Amino acid sequence: MDMSAKDVYQRKYKAEHKEAIKKYGAERYLKTKEHHKKLCTLWREENREYKNQISKEWQSANKPRRAASEAKRRSRKLNATPPWLTEEDHRNILKIYEYAATLGYHVDHIVPLQGKKVCGLHVPWNLQPLSPKENMIKHNCFNEAEVI
Repeated sequence: MDMSAKDVYQRKYKAEHKEAIKKYGAERYLKTKEHHKKLCTLWREENREYKNQISKEWQSANKPRRAASEAKRRSRKLNATPPWLTEEDHRNILKIYEYAATLGYHVDHIVPLQGKKVCGLHVPWNLQPLSPKENMIKHNCFNEAEVI
């Protein structure tokens, strides 16, 4: 492979300024993070059908990975359901899911079952019905100020 003088210079520069380049990239990411997030959300809204099609194709092509992911989610949910819940608590959980289904809503864990800082429980007081859009926006986030 024949490298031009420019290629040689760029490789040498990158090797000598690795930390400065890394720092600049991190700073730039933090500055543009919210803007990028808005652009991605807008793209997803404008290309919903295409995104859904791609997602279905991926799921069909990756059935074992999808099954493993679902099994992991069920396991987390089971492990997050405390043994001290009463029958009434279990009935209340079912009522929340039924109510959400009548509205076409998702059931969200206020404190996520597997968050970055905290892990919630699968209990009635940690569940809330959310529209699919709100739930996708919230994702796996937890805002301590909203709970306290």
